Amino acid sequence: MRRLVRAGPLVFRDPLLLCGALYLLLWSDASGFLRIGLYAAVLHELGHILVYLALFRRLPVIEVTMTGLCMRTRGQALTRGQTFLLAAAGPGTNALLAAVWAVRMEQYAAIRDSAFLAANVLTGAFNLLPIPPLDGSRILLVALPQRAYFGLMKYERYIMIALLAAVWFGALDTPLYYLNNIVWELLGKGTGYIDKIAYSIYYAGLGTVV
Repeated sequence: MRRLVRAGPLVFRDPLLLCGALYLLLWSDASGFLRIGLYAAVLHELGHILVYLALFRRLPVIEVTMTGLCMRTRGQALTRGQTFLLAAAGPGTNALLAAVWAVRMEQYAAIRDSAFLAANVLTGAFNLLPIPPLDGSRILLVALPQRAYFGLMKYERYIMIALLAAVWFGALDTPLYYLNNIVWELLGKGTGYIDKIAYSIYYAGLGTVV
């Protein structure tokens, strides 16, 4: 069994195991919320890809594993500015989508709309944690000395295993809760002007239904 399969810029690690696990998860996803979470994760990665295309005019290598999608830039010379833009693009995409959906839900709201908004908030907030290999650790590179950062990145794989274990056993529930609240608050401030405009129009007499 081939453990690594490449299709253009996509690299699939353990593809049979990956497809089997994904099939079981989707088969048991009667509510459809897992699919919505996967959409948010794919759109998150698409944000990284679009910024990479804008910077380098070529597609990056995307590794698909049991832990999700990951854009590989290891071994590539990046400036601090490029590193920051690439890292911030994913959470930024989720924040933008969440803001758009928050505005959309001012007009019409359904359960799936709320789920999509929440999935983007959670995906963006989780990836902002300053823990390798999450985007927050790349953003932290701008402030850390490179020697200290790359010394930490040697243990990226082990940190990822520990991170997944921490998520599984709920050790990150508290920091994620506070981070989630911060993101929601920022979204509220960013879209709060919608209500003010609506109230202004209404009280100006333009909201009268004839």
